[in-house]
Amino acid sequence: LLLCPRFLTLFLKVVQKLHKEHISSSSPSPDFQTLSELLQWSLDMCKTRVNVMTQDSRKAFMSILTSLIEKSPDTKLLRILTKIVEEWVKAKVGG
Repeated sequence: LLLCPRFLTLFLKVVQKLHKEHISSSSPSPDFQTLSELLQWSLDMCKTRVNVMTQDSRKAFMSILTSLIEKSPDTKLLRILTKIVEEWVKAKVGG
């Protein structure tokens, strides 16, 4: 599923809210797991659209990724973030 550029900004606001909720909840409850899964799907949808984001949106997206790497207690989410960055690096080196 590709997000068209006009909805990408709105979708990024939703991702920011998910991010804030995820970081603020500390215990691995069912709500925490749901937030984590929603974040994983959302980041997966956004990762290929970074090139069409506005500069401000790209900056916000990178800030979300950085914050999640620093503060998220969810190892599955951290593995997904690592894969996203790895894909970007491999694409940049290969392309």
